[in-house]
Amino acid sequence: MRISPPTERRGFSVNDNLVPLINIIFLLLIFFMIAGRIAVSDVVPVEALRSSAQTPQTEADLVLLVSVVGDVYVDSEQIGDDALVTLLQERLVRAHDPNRFRIQIKVDALLPVEELKAVLSRVRSAGVLKVSLLTQESVMP
Repeated sequence: MRISPPTERRGFSVNDNLVPLINIIFLLLIFFMIAGRIAVSDVVPVEALRSSAQTPQTEADLVLLVSVVGDVYVDSEQIGDDALVTLLQERLVRAHDPNRFRIQIKVDALLPVEELKAVLSRVRSAGVLKVSLLTQESVMP
């Protein structure tokens, strides 16, 4: 009977403990990719209007944010009334198809209707034909 010589035991290595750690990191990464959501936050906190309609959101050429006090923001910058009309006219001229130029307006729910009418009137005076109000889905009890 032939007996082989005993094999040398492999020594302890720091890399032996890294494999489970790497597995856990990848699992956490996958979890946060699935469970988490990355979204751009608004410049000012805005509680959007609620709506029961479930109209899908379409792409917009420009998004306006109107705060509770009536301040209008475009691309994270506050813009005045006259400057808004001028900006909209410039963007409308630069658009490939002015008839398809679309803007979306996210309005705070506590904004008085008169303020909203004033913003919509400035948008109309700039010549924009397609305007959408961004809302969030209302939860029915």
